[in-house]
Amino acid sequence: MPVTFYSSEDPGAPQFVYSGSNGSYKIGIIEIMDSILVNGYSGKTGLGWTKVMTSAVAGSDRTVYRNQSAYQSDCHLLVESSPTNSGCFKMQIADVVSSPEDYSGYSQVINVYVSGYKWMAVGDERSFIFIAYPSTMYNYTSSNFHLVVPLCIYIGDVDHLNNMTHVGHALITDSMFAGTMETVTSYSSRPTFFDDFGNNILTNKTIRPVTQVPGEEWSENDCYHFLTSILPENNANAAGAGKNISSFEQAAQLRVPWFLVINQIYVYRLRGLYNIFPMLQHNDESGKAHMLKPLNIDGIEYRGTKQNTDRFNGVPMSYYIQTSGDW
Repeated sequence: MPVTFYSSEDPGAPQFVYSGSNGSYKIGIIEIMDSILVNGYSGKTGLGWTKVMTSAVAGSDRTVYRNQSAYQSDCHLLVESSPTNSGCFKMQIADVVSSPEDYSGYSQVINVYVSGYKWMAVGDERSFIFIAYPSTMYNYTSSNFHLVVPLCIYIGDVDHLNNMTHVGHALITDSMFAGTMETVTSYSSRPTFFDDFGNNILTNKTIRPVTQVPGEEWSENDCYHFLTSILPENNANAAGAGKNISSFEQAAQLRVPWFLVINQIYVYRLRGLYNIFPMLQHNDESGKAHMLKPLNIDGIEYRGTKQNTDRFNGVPMSYYIQTSGDW
């Protein structure tokens, strides 16, 4: 099924809206998820996920959504405005959900600050990528990009390559916390996309981005993980990385998927996420951001962002999110 692209810049799109007080803060995330996953808006249809249930707890907007997984069981996404962290929202995925407060077989929790942010999303009935970024991002130059790097979250199915009996459900971003929606109170103010997932770190054990780890009893503990795209990392001034979008679109020759590797054995392809070579630098000649601008290669649209928070002139983008066509 072709993917659908959504943006807070679209006419009629819902926005992050701050309201409430301590214990019942709201940020408008449920209205956004309802529109992306279920209802659509302004002529765009939703992705085909199901809104399963909403919390009956007073003051809570916690909501459970379910994808149409390619695996034997579906992925459940729990979302809420963080009630005690002003301007934040939480996400967590789980294999089994009895109620918004009672679930098992879960990933770690994302809790991120987005007040005043804009957003984008793209995906299908199985997976989607959600992006939030400061509304001032394009006012900054590269020396301050570490302050405005987009937050990107991958949610839903990942395609396994070498383990045919395992369910591949993932929730992936840079900063995650062990526990449940009730117990997690820490939050990230400026998370990035996979900053700690360097493809040369084979023993990284800082988060748990999946609901199941093959061969292990379920736990909340971190697991070994890294990402690889079989292309160079985005070191500053990498060879072949230019600053002109048109030149990049014409020069692009190689598109390689990103892969998630769990416990140094189990390999999953992230749907809709690629590295493209030669790469495009994160800033133009004037130092302003290329991040999340539309890029067209062979009739397919992409939006680029960075692997880490390097803020210097000449750092190429190595994550290219496919925003049209089929995943």
